[in-house]
Amino acid sequence: ALAEKGVHARIVSMPCLETFMLQDASYRSEILGDLPRIGIEAGIEQGWAAVLRPEDAFIGLSDFGASAPIEALYKHFGLTSEAIIKTAKGLLQQE
Repeated sequence: ALAEKGVHARIVSMPCLETFMLQDASYRSEILGDLPRIGIEAGIEQGWAAVLRPEDAFIGLSDFGASAPIEALYKHFGLTSEAIIKTAKGLLQQE
């Protein structure tokens, strides 16, 4: 969806943040690059400070305890393609 909007992105899957942080700093830097980053998590932001900088963005839950159908929760917390595209474009405009 980002490519269709003219945004070329690198997607990094990080199933285990702890394992990633054990890697050499040069490896982590090579993988993450220096362009704007968006952490996307169907959970809280805890731990993402290790890879996100102040100018980056996080899309995910702000707290625990929300209860609703998954589609409603994802929309409420911005875990949608539309929200991710909007965030990415916003970050790129700040460069």
